[in-house]
Amino acid sequence: MKRLVIILSVLCLTLVSCGKADVVIRTDLSATRASAYIPALETTAMTAAVSEWGMMIFVVNVSSKTFHISDECYHVKGMKEENKSTVESVSIEQMIADGYKPCSTCIGKE
Repeated sequence: MKRLVIILSVLCLTLVSCGKADVVIRTDLSATRASAYIPALETTAMTAAVSEWGMMIFVVNVSSKTFHISDECYHVKGMKEENKSTVESVSIEQMIADGYKPCSTCIGKE
């Protein structure tokens, strides 16, 4: 009987002490790194080139009719040369009105 009381006492103390464990939640994630490349989080802001007449120069994929604000865009760097062209326009809105789709990486986030 004494053994049973001792075993139950030790078991109760063990269970009670588990409830006092500290849980630490880390909220400072500045030192962590993402596992996937996220093009929208590039550090340099992209700007469109301007022609001598004050028109914006866009890089266009002639196959998909997608336009980019800069040749520094992640998607332009991987574009085939035969699909790459440049178009001068007054604004992004005019490019859309002309039937082109804006790149979601370099234009869609601005």
